[in-house]
Amino acid sequence: MIVEFLVDAEQELVDAALWYESKEAG
Repeated sequence: MIVEFLVDAEQELVDAALWYESKEAG
């Protein structure tokens, strides 16, 4: 279902943003 795909994609973007911010802070 397309909604599930969008939720998965959004979660990956959130994870990537958190990783990037932690990398920049470190």
